[in-house]
Amino acid sequence: MSPLRRKVLGFVIAPMGTAVAAAIWYAVGLLLVPKLIPIMSAADPAGLGEALGAITLFGAVLVLFIGVPTALVFARRGVTGLGPHLLVGCLAGFVVGAALVFAGASYAGAHLARMVSQYSTAGFGLGGATALVYWQIARPDVA
Repeated sequence: MSPLRRKVLGFVIAPMGTAVAAAIWYAVGLLLVPKLIPIMSAADPAGLGEALGAITLFGAVLVLFIGVPTALVFARRGVTGLGPHLLVGCLAGFVVGAALVFAGASYAGAHLARMVSQYSTAGFGLGGATALVYWQIARPDVA
């Protein structure tokens, strides 16, 4: 398969990988670690499930606005390693998670700081998962 086809396929499939990672994260948190991921409790006005869904949807759009230009810049400069791709994915996911909370700051109320922490961390992990799925499919290190 040509490198261009692998990159296009990576951009199509990577957001789906994020959705799978979000579902696994949610299920593991719900089943194994309920204290670490509060779900729709009185102290958590917005459930993590909704946040993971929103981060996943915005992450798919983010792939177009950040992922494609970053891939072009990385290709032009010869950056092919997993590390830089993961770094950009994690940071982009972190920003999306934080932006979602700040966009709904009036909804979060007194829990804003804790929600920023939780959802930014979720975005960080899901952004990294997206970058990892993209990198595994596109394999920019294999020309």
